[in-house]
Amino acid sequence: MTPTKSNCGFLSVNSVPSNKYYLPTIMILCIISCGIVSLSNGKDANWDLFNYHYYNGWAVLHNKSWENIIPAQLQSFFNPTLDALQYYLIANLRPPYVGFLIGAFQGLNIFIIFLIFRFILNQEKSIYYDVVALIAGASGIYYGPVSVTEIGSTMGDL
Repeated sequence: MTPTKSNCGFLSVNSVPSNKYYLPTIMILCIISCGIVSLSNGKDANWDLFNYHYYNGWAVLHNKSWENIIPAQLQSFFNPTLDALQYYLIANLRPPYVGFLIGAFQGLNIFIIFLIFRFILNQEKSIYYDVVALIAGASGIYYGPVSVTEIGSTMGDL
């Protein structure tokens, strides 16, 4: 008995879409979904932001990193690259925009996990493998015990 291919309108169930907008659409959906979740989480006000993230970013952008003696304790010696970007956003944009941008950037993680799983699973070129890969990517962000609360935050864990 040979399996038959079923058709769902324009999309064959057993084939991956060949549209050039397929992957960019998935990427944009991942970015927007994390941005929206970030907005629903509200303004970030965690201890690490108050303790050292904001100061480290300010110190790097204003060339003050070595003028003060470890003001943020041990965290003064962390790599300040991410903190500088976050400081710049916080200092120049309103909180909802900052949260959405940080969440949107974190949404790229879903897309990267999707691409990895798609590469691993997509031996048969089936849409089912793409769905499984997208679920794997989303579950890494949306179903982690702490991940959802950190979307759009300045923690730097996602």
